[in-house]
Amino acid sequence: MPVTLDTILLPQQQERLRWLKENVTGTILEVFCSWGHVLSYVKGQAGVDINPDLIDLARLMHHHQGREFHLGDARALPLADKSFDTVMLTDGIEHLDWEDVPQAISEALRVSRRRVLLTVPDGEL
Repeated sequence: MPVTLDTILLPQQQERLRWLKENVTGTILEVFCSWGHVLSYVKGQAGVDINPDLIDLARLMHHHQGREFHLGDARALPLADKSFDTVMLTDGIEHLDWEDVPQAISEALRVSRRRVLLTVPDGEL
C-alpha cells in the first residue's frame, strides 16, 4: 500500500528519512520501494516492489530521474550479487510472514556490497 502524504509528514517519518539519507553510501537500492518517494529522497538508483501497480507508478513519477524500478519479491531479489553499495529495506519487512524475514535479509545482504539498512514503521532508528 502506498504511503499517504499525512504519514510522510509525521515528525518520526521525517526523522527516519533524514537518518536514511545520512547513512546511505554509494549506489542505493530500496526494497519495498512503493512509489519511490524514499528512494528519490535519498537519491538512490533502483527500487524493487512486489506490487506491479506501485512499480508502474514509480516508473511514471521518476522516469526523468534515471531511476530503475523492478518488479520483484524481497525473498528472491531479481538482481546480481553485490550490485549496490547500500540496500535499504524500508517499512516492508513487517508485511512478510515471520519465517520469511531471514530470507529477505539474506537477499539484501547478497545484493549489497557494503551495508543494509532496515526500518520499520514507528520503530526505533
